[in-house]
Amino acid sequence: MPGEAGNRTINIGLMVSQQPSKGGLSLAAAQGAGLAIDQANSASGGYEGMRFRLVVRSCDGPWGKGSVEAAGLVFNDDVRAILASLDGRNAHLVEQVATKARVAMVSCRGSDPTLSRAFVPWYFRCVPDDEQQAGVLAREIVARRKLQGIAVVSDNGYDGQMASDCFVEQARLAGDTEVLQFIYDDLKPDPDAVIARIVKSGSRNVVLFGTPDNTLRLLRELKAKVGDLAFFGPQSILGEGQTLIDAIKACEGMVMVSSPYWYTEKGLVFRQEFRKAYGCLPGTLAAHAYDGMNIIMQAILEAGTDRDDIIRSITGTRHEGITGIIRFGKLGNRAGEPELAEIKNGMVIPLGRK
Repeated sequence: MPGEAGNRTINIGLMVSQQPSKGGLSLAAAQGAGLAIDQANSASGGYEGMRFRLVVRSCDGPWGKGSVEAAGLVFNDDVRAILASLDGRNAHLVEQVATKARVAMVSCRGSDPTLSRAFVPWYFRCVPDDEQQAGVLAREIVARRKLQGIAVVSDNGYDGQMASDCFVEQARLAGDTEVLQFIYDDLKPDPDAVIARIVKSGSRNVVLFGTPDNTLRLLRELKAKVGDLAFFGPQSILGEGQTLIDAIKACEGMVMVSSPYWYTEKGLVFRQEFRKAYGCLPGTLAAHAYDGMNIIMQAILEAGTDRDDIIRSITGTRHEGITGIIRFGKLGNRAGEPELAEIKNGMVIPLGRK
């Protein structure tokens, strides 16, 4: 058990898709989780004299390495729980390890709806899944605004296509409108070819999914070469770190699935503390990693270090996070409907607020 045999730390695992030293999403997740741990250790000194310690492992390498690294977290590092900042494919691999080892897994990135359909009682997701995000977008675009001529654009990666397919289905459920789906090669993106197809279709409303780099490049090209289009999508396309401010400027006027840390007092404090620690603003992944790590530590402070007790505590949690109130449904998904925001004058504000 933690605290015995000279081990005076409580280890909590973080699984990422690549080494944080390579930057991007993995670095943001490590920063968000690390800030939460630093604050908890400073405020309470950890749990019963044992400080919280972040142990990071990545899925870099041959396919399947994520399973090996997750097993190492459980059996070598003796982590009490795992925070997962992973794409959908790697999240499935780590979920299999968490299932067999009976250790809580809190996902702060993977939005693939099938992750929760494995019916693992110790899988939790603090970010809305693709169906939740697509649903709120589709109801805004189709049911409320009654827009016609909708182009849904994504890369051909696992996560991008999953999100795009979910939107097409949710749009069908929201009302009678034509939705055209355009998919491009993530490794060899050709913005001009995608733009030509959108122009030919006559679509004036564009919903974007995919990796930040390719999505933002396509967005900039569409604005420059076509203009007068309405854009929608998840806030994850903004990316993280030093490029975040430029990304927000590029997305001026866009309606996004959002998190309230952009426009609440609690969120403002978080953004200031994150910027002080790392020199940049936190994106949506960093914010959810921060909340996910705090959920795990809150469970330990309330229930102790036994893995089963941690699972039970997380199951019944009601965490007032910077991304809003977090509760979990019976499949481990985040309960409630995500919010929508619009980017106006370089600021993320709640949709409908002037």
